[in-house]
Amino acid sequence: MTYKTKPEKFTFLSPVIAENLNIEYKNLFDWCSRINQEIFQHKPVVLLATSPGAGGAAKVLATAVSSVENFNGDLKASLSIPSFKQNFDSDNNCLINHVLNEKLQVAMHSLL
Repeated sequence: MTYKTKPEKFTFLSPVIAENLNIEYKNLFDWCSRINQEIFQHKPVVLLATSPGAGGAAKVLATAVSSVENFNGDLKASLSIPSFKQNFDSDNNCLINHVLNEKLQVAMHSLL
């Protein structure tokens, strides 16, 4: 895969559709991997998942986590955020659950 500018790190957020990754995420990796399996090119990767339910899209996140190694990514962190509406303040665009917010900060700092 050839980039005009090469990314230094990757963060992926994907909505959950019927407990699966959305089709855009799947298609991106399906088609790009036909050109070059090393999509991430050994770059750092952080994966985040959330859902309105208590499961926090953990099943989807586990699928995405297992795919990072297949695409030669350096997984730095992954985080599942359950019960999104209860844990996120959309007026202030921030997590209101302090434990989850701390985990998010740690995950994102792992890219530095």
